[in-house]
Amino acid sequence: MLNFELYNPTNYIFGKNQIEKLANLIPAHAKVLLAYGGGSIFKNGIHKQVTEHLKGFELIEFGGIEPNPRFETLMKAVEIIRTEKITFILAVGGGSVIDGVKFISGAVNYEGNAVDILKNRILFKDISKVIPFGTVLTLPATGSEMNSGAVITIDASQEKLTLGGSALFPQFSICDPTVIQSLPKRQLQNGVVDAFTHILEQYLTYPQEALLQDRISEGILQTLVEIGPKVIENPNVVERYNIELEQLISDPESVLEQIGEITGKDITDIKGEFLANWTATKEKMKPWMDAIIAKNNGKTDLTINHFGTIIQITV
Repeated sequence: MLNFELYNPTNYIFGKNQIEKLANLIPAHAKVLLAYGGGSIFKNGIHKQVTEHLKGFELIEFGGIEPNPRFETLMKAVEIIRTEKITFILAVGGGSVIDGVKFISGAVNYEGNAVDILKNRILFKDISKVIPFGTVLTLPATGSEMNSGAVITIDASQEKLTLGGSALFPQFSICDPTVIQSLPKRQLQNGVVDAFTHILEQYLTYPQEALLQDRISEGILQTLVEIGPKVIENPNVVERYNIELEQLISDPESVLEQIGEITGKDITDIKGEFLANWTATKEKMKPWMDAIIAKNNGKTDLTINHFGTIIQITV
């Protein structure tokens, strides 16, 4: 068991119709930047709900944040905030939009070249130097609505880099599980697989005698296996509530240590391979797990033994 500290100041607001609370969550008289992705929030009605409950605020919109958000795109939002003197950001979307807003929040008042935030993996710890933000989650998958980390891609150099720090927690996150009912099947599949992958990141490590954490991980994995297909094919209220809670808890703060060590690959590259094609995940994981077992002279613990069973019943 290793020492750890846990800090999470995010106000998590879960359940049906919670978007109605927006006006009370954002500071009075705030000038708000509404940030979102490719426009799905217009199709599913979330944009209308959000703007209706922000009628008392001066609102400027910024769309087009990509999956795997791009530094170059986010810097356009940074300039808008500086020019328009925005005082609060509302991220409406999934993990990529929220990650992008975390970068925007830190970059606005950053002294120096903003690309150095990523190149030097800057940690933001002073809340007075970031723009406060909240989130309305539309695609549960990564847990970004409850953490302070983000992964951003620099198009020019084709680098995928991280940032974070205690000042980059959302002030609040609204998570309405009924929202996912309108998502395309492919997005639901990606969300379930993403949550499963994040749990594996914490679960497939060398033995640390963290028995409680292992049991929690196993419970989440088994629940995803049990209700994941049902949510994708015909989501009902109970299953949607469960899947969103699963994906909240699946938020990873650890990495695939031994897989990265054995393959020599960056953790984000490994995760990308998992998510690119879930059908091929079993084939990709097997040699890595074999390598981990070999590295430990054939000795396996419950974590590694259970991995094979979980993959077989999931794929």
